[in-house]
Amino acid sequence: MKLTLSITFLVTLFSTLVQAQVTSNTNLYDLVDPDHLNTDLLYQNSAANFKGSPFYTDEWSTGFVTILGGEHYDDILIKYDAYKDEVLVRKSEDNVIIVDKKQINRFGWTDNDNEIISFEKKLLNNKPTYLETIFKGETFNVYRYRVKKFHKKDEQNSNSYSEDIKDEYKWTSTKLYYDNGNSLTEISTKGKNFYSVFGDKKAEMQKFAKSNKLKVKDKKDLEEIFAHYSTIK
Repeated sequence: MKLTLSITFLVTLFSTLVQAQVTSNTNLYDLVDPDHLNTDLLYQNSAANFKGSPFYTDEWSTGFVTILGGEHYDDILIKYDAYKDEVLVRKSEDNVIIVDKKQINRFGWTDNDNEIISFEKKLLNNKPTYLETIFKGETFNVYRYRVKKFHKKDEQNSNSYSEDIKDEYKWTSTKLYYDNGNSLTEISTKGKNFYSVFGDKKAEMQKFAKSNKLKVKDKKDLEEIFAHYSTIK
């Protein structure tokens, strides 16, 4: 009798632990933004009414989300709405959720070129904002913030109005930020002013970039520039 009770207890305990693990691994869907409950596939019904896209990339990508408590979720279908600065996770074929920004620490995915695109939540101008990771080092990190805006067609002032003229989502500007662990400092993206961030290594870094034909506007080149700087800093 005692043996039967012991086996029953162990089976029940094992089932509870398994269920707890499953719940723990799937409750990302419980972190839905309370302002966006029951959200269906956003924008799709009105996609014919505008050009461009509000998203960083149009396709759903297999990615990850890490929340503030450190819990990590892999192999989820993810999109980043760059216009609204929101993370979308696909729940099913016809439904997605917007994950509550208060809960997210990092997220990202691997693109078609097998490059990892990742974002971290930072406080920018006193507002939680997702910044794209350009370089992570031992003493500093570099992030990029690309601004996407929605340009509405001017129907009243158009001299030749046509139904083919549509509102459009466009990338409008790019900002870089240097993070020394204590604060974010904006880095100029214009020509020689960019190299001021390197202080007394400015001339050396300019020479390095020029000899390797590296451009400030190219993400991979930026990563190479800061990776080199981290070795001489």
